[in-house]
Amino acid sequence: MYRMIEKFHKRKQIFFLVFLVIIVGCMRDTQRIMQIDETVLKYIDTEIRCAGFPEDTCAIASEFHDLATQAFDNSTPENPQHFVSLLDIGQDALLARIHLIRSARKSIDIQTFIWKSDEVGRLIFSELLQAARRGVKVRLIVDQFSVAEDPKLLAQAATAHVNLDLRFYNPTFSRGKSTPLTVSTGALLGFRKINQRMHNKVFIVDDRIAIIGGRNIENKYYDYDTQYNFKDRDAIIIGPAVTKISDFFQLYWNDDVVVKALSLVDVGAEALRLSKNDNPLVPEKPDVSLFSDIYSLANEYSICTKRPACRPHQVGRVQYTSDLPGKPSSAERENYTDATSTMRDVFKSAQDSLTIQTPYLVISRTGTREIKKMIRQNPDLRLTISTNSLASTDAFMVYAISFKKKRTYLKKLKFNLYELKPYPGDARKFIPRYDKLMTDGSPTVGDDSSEDTDLMPTVKGMPRFGIHAKSIVVDSKIAIIGSHNLDPRSIAMSTECVVIIWDNGVARTVEQNILRDTEPRNSWIIAKRQKVPLIGRFSETVGSVSEMMPVADVWPFHYSSSFQLKEGMEPLPPSHPDFYKHYGDVGQFPEVNLSLKAIQTRLIKGLGGFTAPLM
Repeated sequence: MYRMIEKFHKRKQIFFLVFLVIIVGCMRDTQRIMQIDETVLKYIDTEIRCAGFPEDTCAIASEFHDLATQAFDNSTPENPQHFVSLLDIGQDALLARIHLIRSARKSIDIQTFIWKSDEVGRLIFSELLQAARRGVKVRLIVDQFSVAEDPKLLAQAATAHVNLDLRFYNPTFSRGKSTPLTVSTGALLGFRKINQRMHNKVFIVDDRIAIIGGRNIENKYYDYDTQYNFKDRDAIIIGPAVTKISDFFQLYWNDDVVVKALSLVDVGAEALRLSKNDNPLVPEKPDVSLFSDIYSLANEYSICTKRPACRPHQVGRVQYTSDLPGKPSSAERENYTDATSTMRDVFKSAQDSLTIQTPYLVISRTGTREIKKMIRQNPDLRLTISTNSLASTDAFMVYAISFKKKRTYLKKLKFNLYELKPYPGDARKFIPRYDKLMTDGSPTVGDDSSEDTDLMPTVKGMPRFGIHAKSIVVDSKIAIIGSHNLDPRSIAMSTECVVIIWDNGVARTVEQNILRDTEPRNSWIIAKRQKVPLIGRFSETVGSVSEMMPVADVWPFHYSSSFQLKEGMEPLPPSHPDFYKHYGDVGQFPEVNLSLKAIQTRLIKGLGGFTAPLM
C-alpha cells in the first residue's frame, strides 16, 4: 500500500511539473502575442478585386439564389416556403459547396468539427480565399481539438486576407495545435472542459442558403480518399429557416469559448514570424486536376441539371435547432430546448415507423427506457437501423460498446438492425468515381497501418466504406438530418445541430436511400443466433449477465450474429419462421482479417462498457 501511495505522489509531481512548463510557456508566448495587432495586420492582404461591384462581388449566377429570393418573398410566418436539396453523394456535396462559395455575394459562415489540409481541405480554403478577395466576408469556426496542423499553416490561413476571419472552439491552453501533452494535461486538470467539443457542421451563404449535415472538411467525406470513404448526408436549406441558422452561428461567434486564431499562443507566435516578410505565405494551392470533373461544373447556373440527385424539393415547414455554445446542462438553461430534446420529441411522435441511420449505435439508458415505452404503447411500430459493421467502422472502441448491447437492441427494443459491408454491392452508385479511387491507389490486403488507427484490417485490398450519416425518418413524413449521433456523447458532451423537414417527398427520399443501404448486397442483417441444443438457454442466460458487466463481455457464445441472404432466396425479417432457411450465418465479424481471438482481445481493450458515456 505504501508503494502505491508513493507512486501516486510521484505521478502527481510529474503532472504538476508538466503543468508548470505549459503555464510558463503560455505566459512567455502571451507577451509576444501582444505585439500582433500592430505588426501582423500591416501585412495581411487587403486587396478587393471587385471593388466596383459591391452588390454582387463578381459572384456567379446561381439557381439556389433565385430560389432563395422566391422563398423569402413568398413566405409568411403562418405559411413558410423553403427549398431543400439532398446531398447523399460526397462528390455532389463538394460540388455544391464550391458552387455556393463562388455564388456568394456578401458572406460565408462555416462551422466544422474537422478541417484537414488535404486536397479537399486546400481546395475549399482556396475557394474561400478567392471569395474573400472578391469582397465576401468569410468567417470560420473550427473545433480546436481535431486540429493537428502545423501552427505555421494555421498562421498562414489566419493572415491570408482581411476578409477571412478564422477562430477556434474551446482551445486547450490557448493553443491552436493539439498535442498528446496538452490533451493529457488538459484532461487531468479539467476532464469535462476538454471533452466539451463543437460537433456542429454548418455552411451558410448570404444568410439565405445553408448546408446542414454530417460532413466535415476532409477527403474521406467527399469520395476522394483512396482507402476509406464515408456514406454521409447533407441537406441544402433555402428559405426563412436559414435566418435561425445564421442567428445560432452569430451566437457561437460572439461566445467566449470561441477564440481568434491569432490570439492563440502558437499561432500568434508563427504569425509574428510571417510578418517579417512583405507578403506572408498562404496555404498551399490545391491540385485542381484532381477535381476536373466538378471544377468547371461548379460555375453552372444550375448544378442539379447534371447532378439530378440534388434537385430542389419545394417544402413548407422546416425547423433548425442547435445546442448552445458550451453545451450547458438542462439545469443551466432557461426556456431553451436543445438539439437532443427537439429530436426526442419528434422521435416519440412516431406511429408507424422509425428509419434511422447512424455511424455509432450506443443507446443511452434513458433512450432505452423511452423506446421500450413506445413499443409497449405501439407493438407494431417498425424500427429499422442502418449502422456500421466492425469491418466498416472507423471507431472500433465505440463498436465494442454497441456490440455488448446487441441482445438489448434485438430482443428488448425490437430493432431491425443492419450493418454496412465494407465493400457494398452498390459501391459505384454510392461513389460514382469509385473506379478512379481504385486506379489512384488502394490499401493492400489486410493493411492496418493507415492513418485511421481505428480501422480494422479487412480481407480485400480495395477502398472501403463506412457510414457517417446521421438521419432519422419518422412515419415516412418527417426527416431529421444533422450532426447528432445516437450515442451518449452527442447527448451530454458535444454541441450538435439538426434540421427537421416536414415533407413527405423529402422524407421518403431519405428513407429510400437508407433502406437501399440495408439491402442484402450492401449490408448484413443482425439476428439472433440459432440456439445450440441443450446449452442454448443456459448460454443466453450467461450471455445476458456478461453483457451487463462494466468492463468486458467475456462470454464467447453471443446472442447474435451477422446473416447473409442465400442466393435465389427472398429477403425475410428475422421474426419470420423461415428466416434461417433464407439466410446463412456469416459470423459476428465478417470480412475482418483477424482471428476471432484477436478481435475479441481488441474489443475488450476498447475500454469496455464503462466508457459508453464518452463515446
